[in-house]
Amino acid sequence: GDVMTYSLREISRTLGLSIGRVEQWRSRDYIKPNPSGWTADDAVRLLVLHDLHEIGFNGSEVSFAIDNLRGRNEFDGQFLVISGSPFMQDGPATFKLATHARVVDRDEVGALAANCGLVTIVNLGDVAARARKAFAQ
Repeated sequence: GDVMTYSLREISRTLGLSIGRVEQWRSRDYIKPNPSGWTADDAVRLLVLHDLHEIGFNGSEVSFAIDNLRGRNEFDGQFLVISGSPFMQDGPATFKLATHARVVDRDEVGALAANCGLVTIVNLGDVAARARKAFAQ
């Protein structure tokens, strides 16, 4: 059926995010909603962007990772694994921040993480549950 869409104001308020910040992320193309409006899937991507921003990632560093989540609506048991961490900013100049991002299931997280020096892992099922709870209120 039709997908419910929300205005920027509605989705920001529902998720408890600053409207100004969401608008800024939108204008910088860190996150791109459907032309018809924001959806519940966009809400999950917005929360992931927010969480990564909260731990110190710059939106431009992780927008490609957020893009990886586009068109995906099954998040339970899925993990976004980003190689790199915002804590490495003072590290060697050769270290490129957040160079790779992949969505994997629980069984693959360990193997993928073992191949990287430093990783950031986002539990997408947990984020999706937070989004569902916000919309249910």
